[in-house]
Amino acid sequence: MFSIEEFKTQALEHGGARAALFDVQLKFPSPIPVELKKTSWTAKSTFLPASITTSMNVSFLGRGFKFAGERTYPQWTCTFINDEDFELRNGLERWADHVSGFEKLGTEKISKNNPAKLDYLSEATVNQYSKNGNLIKSYILYGLFPVTLTDIAVSWDASSAIEEFTCTFDYQYMNTNYRRSTPDTDTINPKSTVIESIQPTNNNSG
Repeated sequence: MFSIEEFKTQALEHGGARAALFDVQLKFPSPIPVELKKTSWTAKSTFLPASITTSMNVSFLGRGFKFAGERTYPQWTCTFINDEDFELRNGLERWADHVSGFEKLGTEKISKNNPAKLDYLSEATVNQYSKNGNLIKSYILYGLFPVTLTDIAVSWDASSAIEEFTCTFDYQYMNTNYRRSTPDTDTINPKSTVIESIQPTNNNSG
């Protein structure tokens, strides 16, 4: 027999995680002076990032056997509200130009004493909070850079609307915490509870 009270205590013991209780901390590369806290107040929507493990199918005697392939990370998208100082928009435009501009391709001038470096890569953190403000889940995206910066819609009819725009990022990999949290009394420390991502290794034997 179904019981709504049992469902509440078993499925939603803590009342359910709320999609609105999050923030984003986007760290800009050193050549671009935008404060970390700026995105905490202006990121209005995003998503907790996904990961995909591909598979390789090998046939044997007419049967298929699947092996785990590479782990990939889809692009990550974030929508921001725009203030009149255009600080965040300008910073993202400068970052995009820093990645692939007319004069510079994300590297400093290459010389014998100054080899090229990927100075356009940075990182972002997406935090999920409990209803009482405790940090319960955190994702850190490494090797991040913008690939798409959308337009900003303007219109004479939009007299009471605040501008917003979306930026899509690519990144190399992510870390997150796997420990089960206790939302009512506990808060995680993302720097101490993050589990290191599995990195490719070279196994040269023989």
